[in-house]
Amino acid sequence: MQSKSLFYTKLIVILVLGICLTLLLFRHEREQQMDDALQRWDLHVEQHVSDLRHAVAHQLEGLASLQGVFNTYGDVSREKFASITRLQLQHHSELLALEWVPRIESEAQLKRYEERARQNGVDGFRVVERGIGGQIVAARTKPEYYPVYYLESRERRRVAMGFDLASDPVRLLAMKQSAFSGAPLASGVIPHLLEADQEAGLVIVQPVYQNGMSLSNSQQRMQALRGFVVAVYRVSELLEHMSVLHGDYETVYFEDITDPAAPVALVDEANKNFSDGSFSVAKEIVFAGRLWRMTVSAAPDRILLSWYQHWDILLSGLLLTLLLTGWYFSSDRKVRRMELLTGELRLANDELAAHSRLVQQAQGEWERAFDAVRHPIFLHDQEGRILKANRAYAERAGLPLHTLTGQPYWNVFPKGDGPLDSCKQAIKLEGAEVDEELVLDDGSIFVSRGFAVLNDSGKYAYSMHIMEDWTEQRHAEER
Repeated sequence: MQSKSLFYTKLIVILVLGICLTLLLFRHEREQQMDDALQRWDLHVEQHVSDLRHAVAHQLEGLASLQGVFNTYGDVSREKFASITRLQLQHHSELLALEWVPRIESEAQLKRYEERARQNGVDGFRVVERGIGGQIVAARTKPEYYPVYYLESRERRRVAMGFDLASDPVRLLAMKQSAFSGAPLASGVIPHLLEADQEAGLVIVQPVYQNGMSLSNSQQRMQALRGFVVAVYRVSELLEHMSVLHGDYETVYFEDITDPAAPVALVDEANKNFSDGSFSVAKEIVFAGRLWRMTVSAAPDRILLSWYQHWDILLSGLLLTLLLTGWYFSSDRKVRRMELLTGELRLANDELAAHSRLVQQAQGEWERAFDAVRHPIFLHDQEGRILKANRAYAERAGLPLHTLTGQPYWNVFPKGDGPLDSCKQAIKLEGAEVDEELVLDDGSIFVSRGFAVLNDSGKYAYSMHIMEDWTEQRHAEER
């Protein structure tokens, strides 16, 4: 009897112990997987947020390049503005329009601007604003005007040329704050961006100042202000272009929280109604001086790889209590394996960081060597736009190095009406060196050594020119 009683006692102990350990295992594994899944999800969202920040920077780079055109050339003609901005509009489908908005400080100056625009082919040009009833009327007399003077748009018919941005409080506030700070600044949400358009929009303004004037404080910046280059966006198209999260989650919701007390939705408010039981995470993004918050949500089955497997563990543990010892063994192996994988991952990360440092060092050495060459060297694309140049080239051109990128090289050095003949031949020959001797207006003699560089697929990538100064050698030969 005692032996049988002891048997049942041990059986009950094993059963109770097995149930307890199974329940503990079930809870531990579920919480562990939940924590791991949420961490992976948060890192995944953070990676996309990083991509969004790069997309924001890319938008501002395009506007800064347009500002650089005005800083470089001073007065920019309507035709030159059109040729530059059309290229940007072709490459940025999310961009609705680009504008030049001069600062006009008197009624007489306003009349001169209107007359000049009409002489340049803008029939019936006048500076206008919206009246009380929403109709377009002549701009009221005011201390300053900021009319849309140059305009290139994907929807030209729907945008009012000559519209005075100073008549719109949202745009005017963005322009004033941008002029004070000297930095690009986005406006708040404009409920009806275009005439007869129900979609919201926004603008990014970039101030342009008079060259040679001090800009050390806000008062000096306002005195030197010439106007603004303005990028116009529909909010929906901008977010669609920037966001890569759609399809991965149930809902992506954006709002402007620059004023925490009055957040403004950037998308349909319906997107804010997250499903019951869904997981949400919010990330903040600085967009041209404004603070945006992106909130994404997902259902548990999108985050957890296998929600139901823990019930299998629970059932198996309750039915197979005799395998508790095996579970301990497998659990120990699992811990060791995780430690091994963690060590391997740490080693791989260290190696990747070392390789990254070597790549950065090599790139820096290459750029220093490129600038150390005494001959002017420049690289350009198939349209002749400068991709990169060394310091010798910038010095010979007489321009700051950072202003050269994107300009046709024949407008910089060597100046001409178009690409060199040797340049065209080098592109056709696909890799062969083609030399051409050039006699410049100042009597200098240069030999251009042109190469067409191909990519891994054998297609044209870019052209390189080495400009060797043969002036002294040729003069010596003539003597």
